[in-house]
Amino acid sequence: MERRSSLRVACGIEVVVRLKDSELRAELMNISQRGLFLRPNLQSPRAALLLTSAWGRDDLVSFQILLRGRRQRVTALGKIAWKSDLGVGIDFQVLSGELAQYIERLAAPGADVRAILAEIAEPPSIEAR
Repeated sequence: MERRSSLRVACGIEVVVRLKDSELRAELMNISQRGLFLRPNLQSPRAALLLTSAWGRDDLVSFQILLRGRRQRVTALGKIAWKSDLGVGIDFQVLSGELAQYIERLAAPGADVRAILAEIAEPPSIEAR
């Protein structure tokens, strides 16, 4: 039986992935205090291939979210933990206090996840560091 040290919250929201020479859309499937899982756009084989081949294991990426009413993005620094045809797993290395609090609210028992996700002003972004 698999045991996780932090609760994963299903999201299903669009994310902008910025690569060296292109930008593509992916889906943030879930997030936790420890990391996140990105699934490529399954309608676009090219985007899926780019997402799963652009980064190597242990490459560093930054994750950013702009919340409504805030001027600055809340951020995390992550490392590619694994990748497959299904997508990319990212482990957070450094998580801003604001992002940690946001994820904590998402994971709280009885949380209105849809309403909390609606606080995101624009699609989150991920890019290589």
